[in-house]
Order: sequence, then structure tokens, then C-alpha cells
Amino acid sequence: MPKIAMLGLGGMGRHHAHVLTKKLGHTLFAVSDEFPEARDRFKAEYPGTLVFENHKDLLEKARPDVAWVCLPTFLHHPVALDCAAAGVHVMLEKPMALKSDECRAIDTAAKKAKIKLMLAFCRRFDAHWGTLRKILAEDSVLGRPVVWRQMFAGSGPGRWFMDQNLGGGPFIDGCVHNHDFNLWTFGKAVSVKSSLVRLAPTSAWDTGVADIVFERGDRTSLNWSWGLPKGSRGINTQDVLGAKGALHFGIPEAHRPADFDPQTQDGFHVIGQDGAVSVHTFHKNDMYEEEDRHFLECVERDREPSVGAAEGLAATELAERIFADAERTGS
Repeated sequence: MPKIAMLGLGGMGRHHAHVLTKKLGHTLFAVSDEFPEARDRFKAEYPGTLVFENHKDLLEKARPDVAWVCLPTFLHHPVALDCAAAGVHVMLEKPMALKSDECRAIDTAAKKAKIKLMLAFCRRFDAHWGTLRKILAEDSVLGRPVVWRQMFAGSGPGRWFMDQNLGGGPFIDGCVHNHDFNLWTFGKAVSVKSSLVRLAPTSAWDTGVADIVFERGDRTSLNWSWGLPKGSRGINTQDVLGAKGALHFGIPEAHRPADFDPQTQDGFHVIGQDGAVSVHTFHKNDMYEEEDRHFLECVERDREPSVGAAEGLAATELAERIFADAERTGS
């Protein structure tokens, strides 16, 4: 088994640690985090794992084979470069980096070092999002083009996430999964229009709308906010519109199949002409388990991961276009 390292013991680092050890049966060889409380908590839960204060000491002394980089976004670029220099395969949490030139530098370093580099776009391994993608690919369901409306409003994660130079705010961090899924599903973005504002005293744009048109005419409207005060929230909803009907997430109880088990299944329903309802079900899975298993199999079998630098770069470039249009229009 490969020697696995976890760089960063925040929420995502601890979650990947749980998946790797409890679900996939691996052992964590070494971990690092700059915060003593995070290290102490991890030592108590995973005795025997080597624990370091910083990733450079870990790479030098523990010499792992693979590393999960679960650090704040502004650290992705320098830490990924350090991993590549050490010849360590990298699972890199999203976004790949805050700037496209940093993404390209990571890609170049990974190729030079001949390491595997995978981006943690977990929706690509999720039955929920995979089923939606299949529905959207079938023109007979909604027609073509489609309009996907996505609304989210809350207080957001705060901290470094809301610094434009550290986390970038919701339109790169919160929406990066949306960016990747849309590019994966609809192809290249041919038009990007945005209007962004700051409701909270942050350096990152925390609220706004981004309308994106893709190469076949499909479009999405991202109406997001991380600018509300703590404990407040707005309307959180989404649907997909087409000439043949509207797709809604979930299935009302009245329309569930007789053998539907809400504990293990979920789905979508489409309201079509004259109110006719069609349902699309799937069996739930753990996208993180599938994602981590895929990366380890790629390392062990010398295969290229299904989602890598090209996808990470494309998502960051789309976020950059959203910011650039907001700057151009002064909003």
C-alpha cells in the first residue's frame, strides 16, 4: 500500500482521513497542520500516525508516496509545487488555485516530475450529479438549450474564504463545483456576464449574479451570496428549464415509485406539458469514497486520473472571467 500523507487537518482533511481509513481500509502514514489544536485532535483519533507542524518537514522526513492537499486555496500553488519537487503524487482540493497562471505552473511541475495530479471535483463521482448529467444529455427530456437557475444565500464560511487574495469568495470557492460540472456537461463557456457586490466588510465579492452561456446555447444563472450575517439565510433553490418542461431536484412522495427507498435512493422529477410528471431515480453513493478510490487506483496502476489539471484550470479560468466582467462593468 502507498504511504499516504494528509496536508491540512481542517474539515476536508479530516473527512478524507475518515474515508481513506474507515471506508477504504488504508493507513495514514503522516499528516501536517500548523495549528496545535488540529494536530492534538488528530493524534487522539489516529495514534501512531506521524504528525508534523508543516508540510515541508513532512515531505522531507516522512517521504510519502501520495498526498492529499487540503489546505486553504492560496496555499494550493506553493504546496503542490513542493509535492511535485519531492516526487509525491497529489490529490488537490478545489479550487486548483486562485489564478490561472498558478494552475499552469502546477500542471507544468507535475508533468516534469511525472507524478499523478488529480483535482477533487467530487461531483464527477456522485450518482446524484451523474444522473442529472445523463438527464441533461438527453434532449428528449427537457429539450435543448436548457436554462439552469441556481440560488444560494447564507452567511458563508467566513475566515480566509472571504479574502480575495486567500480564498476568493463564493464565485470561485463556493461555485467551483458548479463551474466544473457545467463545463463538463455543457462544454466551453462562450459568454460570461456578471454583477457582483460586497454586502459584508470583506475584500472578496460575496454576493451577485453570474450568467454563463455555453457553446450549444445552454446557460446557467448563478445567484449566490455569502454576504448575510451569521445565522441568516435567503432562498436556496434550483431548477432547470427547457422547452419541454422544468426539472426539479427531489421526488414528491406522491410521485415516488412503489419500490422507492428514501434511505438509499433519491432522484429528480420533471413537470412537462399539461402537468405530466416523470421521475428519474438513482441509488445514493459516497462521492468522496469513489473519488479517493479512483485516485489511489490511478497511482497503483499507473493510470491518469479522470479529472486533472486541464479541468482545474478551466474552472479557475471561468471564475476569472466572472471577476473580470464585474470589474469591467464596475459592479
